[in-house]
Parts: sequence; C-alpha cells; structure tokens
Amino acid sequence: MSRFLAPIHTWLFNKIRINEGMEDYLLQRLPDGDKVKRESEERFGVRTSEAPLEDQIDTGNIHGWLQEKITFSERRLSFIVKTMMDAVTTDEELKALFLSYGKEYSENYRTENSEELFKLIGDTVLEGMPCDMVLRILDSEDDCLTFQSAKDVHSENAAAAGLDPQVFRNLRDEFLRGLMEGQGYTTEISGEDVRTYRIQKI
Repeated sequence: MSRFLAPIHTWLFNKIRINEGMEDYLLQRLPDGDKVKRESEERFGVRTSEAPLEDQIDTGNIHGWLQEKITFSERRLSFIVKTMMDAVTTDEELKALFLSYGKEYSENYRTENSEELFKLIGDTVLEGMPCDMVLRILDSEDDCLTFQSAKDVHSENAAAAGLDPQVFRNLRDEFLRGLMEGQGYTTEISGEDVRTYRIQKI
C-alpha cells in the first residue's frame, strides 16, 4: 500500500465499489445496458477500475478523489434508476432489485451480534465521507439494534441525475433491508429527513 494511504481510505474505496456493483446489477437487467452505462459515465464520470487503489487514486488529493468517486457513483446509480423508471420499470420492481442485491451481498458475511451487525452496515452502506458521521447507534442489544441516519447526504446527487431524492433514499433502504434479511433480521424504518432503523432478530 502507498505510504500516503491509510486503512480508512481502502475501507471507503471498498464501499464505493459495492455501490458500483449495484450499478452493474441494474444494468444487467436492461436490454440496452451497455448504452446506458456509457451515457451514465459521459454525464457523471467514469467508474473506478479493477486496479489497486494506490494505482488509481490522486495521492495529492486523496480526500477530494474519494469524495468525487462517491458523487460520481451515486449520480450514475440515480441516472440508471431514472432511466429504468422512464422505461416503465415500477417502484416495486426496483425495490425488489435493491433488496435482492442486499441479500446476495449479505451471503458473504455472517454476524453473531448487534456490534458485528452495525460493523457490517458501516462497512457496506455508502453514507458519504467518514467525516460526515451519518450513522449513530441509539440502542444496542444482542438481538436488536436501533440506529439513526442523522443527515441526508444523497439527495443532491439524486436530484443532479433527475431522480426524486425520496425515491433514491427509499431504494437505498431496500438494499439495507436485504442486507439485514441475509443476516436473519427484520428492518423497521421511520422518519423522513432523519431516519431511524430498528433491526430485530427474526
């Protein structure tokens, strides 16, 4: 690893790659997926590559590079969702896809308690930069976890791609719901701008 990079940079990069995986998951279900992918990158920047992080990142502007990649990925994903909605993919169909992606990704992990569960969420769900400190635990027990998304760091990116920000946030919640179902938990969500999540063992 480059002497300029720290573990937190690799951690965040991995979450960006997971988000880019959602782009692929949707594009594979479009008959013109390659065309939509090109359009998304032309409008909202190219994806990261398979190369190691140290071979891609601007070591003179590590924070800025990572922030840009977060922005690019969320805007591309929003653009892909908007394209699918314009092609008459329903909200329920999209929710099912985000849920399914979360469940499939969850198969790679096994958590034993709420502490490990929250770590999985933090390691997987893209919530801005670490300094944004979006997620905070409200209550934690062995079979139940309650946490809050204290601020919305997604709406600007969704709107930039012409997607209703609420639609984007709701779809992201379905990804989280699927991630939790894969671990054997249900998810109850309340609130709008500030959302509270109660994760309960099934």
